[in-house]
Amino acid sequence: MSVVAVFQAAQPNSARWSHSTVVFELPYWALTTGLNVLITLVLAFRLIRMRQAVVKTLGEVHAKLYTSVIAMIVESAVIYAAVGLICIITFAVGSNILNFVEPILGQILVRGS
Repeated sequence: MSVVAVFQAAQPNSARWSHSTVVFELPYWALTTGLNVLITLVLAFRLIRMRQAVVKTLGEVHAKLYTSVIAMIVESAVIYAAVGLICIITFAVGSNILNFVEPILGQILVRGS
């Protein structure tokens, strides 16, 4: 969807909030942000279940690593989800605040990889 959104935005006589651009770009941002949140929740849930198994088998002391990993994953995903949600809202209402927030989202993506 990102390729189609960029293609539509690059067409002649295409504006930032024209119908053809919004039709592809808004769902793209919503899907990427939503998928990021969903994958983070599934991963955190799986780690919590593994932590519970380790607590039963080896004790609380050996399960601390899982808590730290879960916290790191959730903390990094919350930053992207919050800025992504701000981008989605500002793009949907056609606000120029998007021009300030979108570069932040790009920096989060670069730093997160």
